[in-house]
Amino acid sequence: MGSYNSDFQKYQAVDFMRKTIRQHPHEISLLAIGHLTNIEMLFLIDPEIPKLMKELYIMSGVFSDKLEISIDMPMANWNAWLDPHAAAIVYDSNVPIIKTFGLNVTTKLVLHRKEKIDLFVLKS
Repeated sequence: MGSYNSDFQKYQAVDFMRKTIRQHPHEISLLAIGHLTNIEMLFLIDPEIPKLMKELYIMSGVFSDKLEISIDMPMANWNAWLDPHAAAIVYDSNVPIIKTFGLNVTTKLVLHRKEKIDLFVLKS
């Protein structure tokens, strides 16, 4: 069956990203799929990091008239709503390319277990 990389230590994400980006300047594309707290911390700890990144893709926001008027709007915009301070710092950074994909796009992306079996296998 499949496997996953278990070499990552808990609570080391910011240090890992910092080290990786510094070792590979202008080569790293970062994909943020949750709230932006770790990326905010990375940018505050090392303010040069945004300029050293190739690009940043963020799953956040609601860009749909139908979703914007929904009673669930704050929950639908969870990745920004959970830590708005972090979102403001990340979006105000000088990463060369920042692209955001809102809920109206990301809710259409579905990956079923049978399409990527090894992604869903936990190693005991």
